[in-house]
Amino acid sequence: MKNKKKPGSLDAVSATGHFEDLNDALETDVVPQELEFGQGNYEAIRHTCEAIGQVMEGWGFKKVMGSIWAFLYLCPEPASAKDICETLGISPALASITLQDLLRWTVVKKISPLGKRRDYYVAEHDVWKMIKKVLREREYQHIASVKAKLEEGMKALENEKNTRLDLKSKRTCQFQKVRIEDLVNVTDVSLNLLDSLIDDGHVDVSPIFGALQPYNLLAKAQKGH
Repeated sequence: MKNKKKPGSLDAVSATGHFEDLNDALETDVVPQELEFGQGNYEAIRHTCEAIGQVMEGWGFKKVMGSIWAFLYLCPEPASAKDICETLGISPALASITLQDLLRWTVVKKISPLGKRRDYYVAEHDVWKMIKKVLREREYQHIASVKAKLEEGMKALENEKNTRLDLKSKRTCQFQKVRIEDLVNVTDVSLNLLDSLIDDGHVDVSPIFGALQPYNLLAKAQKGH
């Protein structure tokens, strides 16, 4: 990669530097141009890769996944694995493994131009589309798993209630049942919020405050004592 700007770009790239449709980038007759960045471009890439890497790490992904996606996102041309390794200072093996992960998440596309011995990569530029995918496939499933475990706890209480018939045991089971039901209610509200966010792009958070109201009242009562 050179440090001077070179005119010309792919037909599949819009005036804003983004692929209008990543499927366009899969055409084998697309010929990538050489990437050329100045010092300021590299600084912007470094800061962006660090920022996105931190976000991805916070979501439970590998930091390098965010860094590679961010680099590709800022490339006006498709980039090769060699470009990625040279810019980010990572090994070819790590780049290859991470690119496979990104391809599985469909946040990166691979193109294989005719006459080229190497593959090139472009980033999905619809950020909201990626966030919705993570919410749908990770966060939603995580909350659903929590709900399933809570419901198992409810079944255990029901069995306990039917097995031990003394009054103290029944009171304990009822107490725990009410508490777990509150937690199940929170998971239901959270799943509904995610559904709204994923489907509509906006969300009304007021239901979750209603679900948490018993805890707020309890906290106030304890504070009063």
